[in-house]
Amino acid sequence: MALVAASLWGAAAVAAEKTIELPVLTSPKAINDVITADDLVMQEFPSHRVKGDMLRDSTQIIGQAAKRQLLAGKPIRLIDLRREQLVQRGENVALIYRNGTLEITATGKAMESGALDDIIRVTNNNSNRTVDATITGPKQVEIRE
Repeated sequence: MALVAASLWGAAAVAAEKTIELPVLTSPKAINDVITADDLVMQEFPSHRVKGDMLRDSTQIIGQAAKRQLLAGKPIRLIDLRREQLVQRGENVALIYRNGTLEITATGKAMESGALDDIIRVTNNNSNRTVDATITGPKQVEIRE
């Protein structure tokens, strides 16, 4: 908490200025860079400058990807982040179908980008059939019934 000196009718008064700690980046991040715990430090800001959309907990930021270039030392807003994209539109992915003990794996082409647990359209490279599949990992999707 910082102290601010003020003059009130000629008498000096000291008032405490409230501050709020927010997580900020230690260095800039480019678009799609994933933020880790090592990228963040806590920094105090005057409470009157803290807006409602600024993230206050580093757990809301860790593991997220930058939607735009982010600057070091600046508060991070929810609108600045998105979940890490594990599958990119147009790339080949492992297409897995499981039914009990049966597992069939093929190669498919992602028709959409997405993050973990997103459902995207994927075209099977062998049959040219397009199916909905759930992203289960980097470049990996699973057909679920």
